[in-house]
Amino acid sequence: NDESEHVRSAVAGNPNTPLKLIASFANDESEHVRSAVAGNPNTPVKLLVELAKDDKEWVRKGAAANPNTPLKLIASLANDESEYVRTAVAGNSNAPVTILTVLAHDESEYVRNHVADHPNTSEEALALLKEDGDEDIRCSVAIHPNTPEATLALMGEDGNEDVRQYLASNLNTPVGLLTRLAEDENEWVLRCVAENPRTPPALFQSVLERLAVEMDDAHDGLDSYGEWDADGEDEGVAEFEHDSPALACSECGVSLVSGGKFCSECGSEQHTARFCSQCGAERQGTARFCSGCGHPHQGKN
Repeated sequence: NDESEHVRSAVAGNPNTPLKLIASFANDESEHVRSAVAGNPNTPVKLLVELAKDDKEWVRKGAAANPNTPLKLIASLANDESEYVRTAVAGNSNAPVTILTVLAHDESEYVRNHVADHPNTSEEALALLKEDGDEDIRCSVAIHPNTPEATLALMGEDGNEDVRQYLASNLNTPVGLLTRLAEDENEWVLRCVAENPRTPPALFQSVLERLAVEMDDAHDGLDSYGEWDADGEDEGVAEFEHDSPALACSECGVSLVSGGKFCSECGSEQHTARFCSQCGAERQGTARFCSGCGHPHQGKN
């Protein structure tokens, strides 16, 4: 019965609030309090049904986002006149594939954006959204784990560099597309290709060499590959670990565990591949000088 609607809202939305008190808040004069009731995970279904009919969109939005809202009610709210309510439906963790597919055609970019981010979104909906005019939506499609390889391949020529970065980062991106992206003019796309564990070792080395050349031409430092001091001298080995599935123990041939210092099969010490900041050649073991250009390795062994 507190006079402050902020206090009442806090109590109404608290999952530990007794059901009897939650029910009393469902008729509160404040839409913020009723919205808090609608969003409370312990609110009974009977109350959610009533709150979903509220004339205030923020109350209906709370019901649309509630994970306990029945599917039939979610389907009804998916047709709500308010884009905020439909956005809440698209973000509901229990939203079914059929409803998400319908909302992929929604006129609101906010709704479509939530559909593109939803883990249940179907391949059909993602294929549709790959052509969306909103770049953020295309970025979500490019990195979505459900996006099929065929759809990813079609997005390879997207004119937005952020979309191509997400494509290069997706663990499902096929090697053929990674190879195409390795020719990209954008440095960050190249970095994402190099960091993708699906990138073959030979392609990874090629990308690293391109990055080394571009940074050398730019004369503006080495960013995460190393740092320049005031005199332009390299102050550290450019380390770029690539978690490639092709890496194997040099002694017994067993596949190496990512980040492991010793082989789990024979116990022999392993050396994570690191690369010269000057020419990009691979640094072997604890070598102090680069075998490709003679540049000294000043980082830790």
